[in-house]
Amino acid sequence: MKKILTILAVALLACTTVFAVSFSGSLTAGAELNYNDHWSVEYYGDDGNSTDAASLKLGVADENGLWSINFNTIGNFDASGAWGADLTIGFSEALNAAFGTTLPVDIDLSTVYNDRYTTLRAYNNASGNNVDRVRTVGGTTHFVAQVAYENYVTVAGAWNANIGPVNSMAVSALSAPIEGLKVSVDYAHGAENKKADWNLYELKVIDPETEEKETITSKDVVGAAIDVNLGSLLGLDFNVGVSASERYQLDDKLNTTAATIYGGVDLVSGYVEYAFQKLDKEDAQHYLEAGVTVDLDVVDVKAWFGADNLKNFSKTYYVGASVGTSFGGLDYSVIVEYAGDEVSGAYNQFGKAGFTITPNVSVSF
Repeated sequence: MKKILTILAVALLACTTVFAVSFSGSLTAGAELNYNDHWSVEYYGDDGNSTDAASLKLGVADENGLWSINFNTIGNFDASGAWGADLTIGFSEALNAAFGTTLPVDIDLSTVYNDRYTTLRAYNNASGNNVDRVRTVGGTTHFVAQVAYENYVTVAGAWNANIGPVNSMAVSALSAPIEGLKVSVDYAHGAENKKADWNLYELKVIDPETEEKETITSKDVVGAAIDVNLGSLLGLDFNVGVSASERYQLDDKLNTTAATIYGGVDLVSGYVEYAFQKLDKEDAQHYLEAGVTVDLDVVDVKAWFGADNLKNFSKTYYVGASVGTSFGGLDYSVIVEYAGDEVSGAYNQFGKAGFTITPNVSVSF
């Protein structure tokens, strides 16, 4: 990790001497404490474990919008030193700068290294649980092309650069024809998709002999989503909307349907999200979560309550809250959650049974 940070520092310093660039990023430090019969702690470098409590993100961009580099997964800090990055070139801006040519569309070309590519999404992910998400497998390199015509339509495609264990590709389109309305469609081959125990998009199946989870890659996934923000459509003084998503894995015959109702007024906002998953002839699983956020001047308070599987509510429920504030140029937060013994980790904050608390501090630049 120290070698990586040194290389990045030298590279970024070199960029400042050649280009007019801007920097952005964040550094978060903390610990994740869990109690389930006994206390355990995770932090940077803890025997190869990683935790959301510690992370580092860096970005550098040309001030004219010609290119940008984002180091997205230098952390969460992992003792293995794994990291990922993406390079984006503003092709339209480059043509205009070089030849004075103005295109009617915006074209961006990207390379995503050692990271996943997520398709364009219309679904309102108010919960942050990514129920609708379709993305390519990680640990690979993808080439990405994206073409946008104002806000009316954006089309994107990503394909694997044959560096990694799985060949994958994804195409998607997102349209926002009027303010308050978004629709999207997507298709992915070789995508990460969750299955069983509400691991909805990483498709992990339990081996009956070893009782260990094995990651399987879905060959073909199709999906569509819509978001209707009535507050924007009708010019209301408050925010209210509904969003829905449909995902279907062709090879596994796995159907995932999700919907969320969201809204807010002044300093208070909230959501209710429901989803069900049906695998061919097996019984469907049902997920439900509700949350509320109070955004005050000096402190932000969030609370949520849900269950991975409503049929097994007593063992898959979770309840949590967080408090955050800023002063002295730093952001401070504490997240607390309690989860049932058989919570899957697909939706609750930490993916761990028992009581979990995470204090952390971060700085953004």
